[in-house]
Amino acid sequence: MGHQELTTPTRFSWDGPCHEVYVSGSFTNWEQKIKLDNVDGVHSSVLHLIPGPYQFKFIVDDVWETSNGYELVHDELGNANNYILVGHPFENPEMKQLDQQFTTRVPLQPEQMWANFPVEVPKVLVRTPLNANIMSKQYVPQTLLQIPDHVILNHFFRQRKRKAYQVNSSTVRYRSKYVTVVLYQALDDGTQTEVPELVDIFEKYQLK
Repeated sequence: MGHQELTTPTRFSWDGPCHEVYVSGSFTNWEQKIKLDNVDGVHSSVLHLIPGPYQFKFIVDDVWETSNGYELVHDELGNANNYILVGHPFENPEMKQLDQQFTTRVPLQPEQMWANFPVEVPKVLVRTPLNANIMSKQYVPQTLLQIPDHVILNHFFRQRKRKAYQVNSSTVRYRSKYVTVVLYQALDDGTQTEVPELVDIFEKYQLK
């Protein structure tokens, strides 16, 4: 049994005004033209091609045309053709880039590997209890905090905008309940600083 190469679904489209469109290229040795399906004025078809580079051209109403939607190249005879590079069906660009970061060689300057800034925090992780604005009228046990997004659970957060003390928090879930623990830690500068939100809560719920 011979070896059968895997193919990759590749879409060819022509969206200009016309009646009938075909595509032909190096994937058929320029010997066959394939008609594109017309759906709502857009002519397109999916061809299963072996991974590799291809040159092709559209035949629009019996006229050979190139499309601005694809890269333009010239063959050895000077003819202008469209160009496409078909990748492997299981090729993942992100995984390929990740694999290139691993090596068996020890870098000459290891610290340079960590010189770049880390990626930005995903937007969903910004919506944490530490970033929530709680008005004074909301100091009721049932409505003190909203139900958190599931993506922030079991993460450790630190609020950076405090100068005299650090604020850390973490939210966990137990069955249908959510528990958020906030830790206020004073900096070792010898000064005493009141935490506004804690003072406000204490004044509202202190025993009289």
